[in-house]
Amino acid sequence: MSLTAIASRLFAARPGTRMLLDAAIAAVAFAGSLALLSHGGIAPTRSGSAELDLVGVILAAGSAFPVIAWRRSPLGVFVVTAAASVVLALLGYSADLMPGPIAALCLLAASRDSATAWTRRTSVTAIGLLAAYLTAAAVAQGTFPGTELLHTGLAWAGAWFAGERTRLRREQMDELRERALHADRDAERERLLAVAEERSRIARDLHDSAGHAITLIAVRAGAARLRRHQDPDRHLTTHEAIEDLARETVEEMDQ
Repeated sequence: MSLTAIASRLFAARPGTRMLLDAAIAAVAFAGSLALLSHGGIAPTRSGSAELDLVGVILAAGSAFPVIAWRRSPLGVFVVTAAASVVLALLGYSADLMPGPIAALCLLAASRDSATAWTRRTSVTAIGLLAAYLTAAAVAQGTFPGTELLHTGLAWAGAWFAGERTRLRREQMDELRERALHADRDAERERLLAVAEERSRIARDLHDSAGHAITLIAVRAGAARLRRHQDPDRHLTTHEAIEDLARETVEEMDQ
């Protein structure tokens, strides 16, 4: 699994599992550091490097376990892990590269956003720590640290690019979610407008129907009043028709 995929899963993890994932990343980095230190590097070619002892184990832990707290201070975690690697190189421990700072740098690049932008200070810090690591390795070896420059330089550059790719992917996903949210809001607004228009149409229809029925009631009532003495039977029939029309109008309005 690539660094980009791992970082993406870390950012997408639920709050309840984030600590476990961060601890797992730190544990893997620590185990990798111990393996490299005990082996003398990726491809050990230099004799006289310090043997792994308690001090080396403690420094290896210092270069890996701070990764657990990367969500609180990505830059601070990177500085601590890289500083521990510098001390390891200065004391003569040969590892060629340390997994802890690589993971911390990747997460640092991936975690930046508009609120925590990558500034010149961040770039100077990363380059300065790399230079300090190479200088410490050169002092301990008494020669130019070509192996450390190759492996650590490539690893740090790869970690930075992986973090950048993760950040861009996260921003794209956030943008897609925002668009989907806006689309849902627009659809809901259109639905509410359609409902309001339908209610207005029904209200107009009811108003027209009720107005027509009331007009008929008024006409028939007036006619019945004029004919109540001339034709009592028809007068009663007219009143019944008025009553039926009134009931129908009320039922139609209730619907």
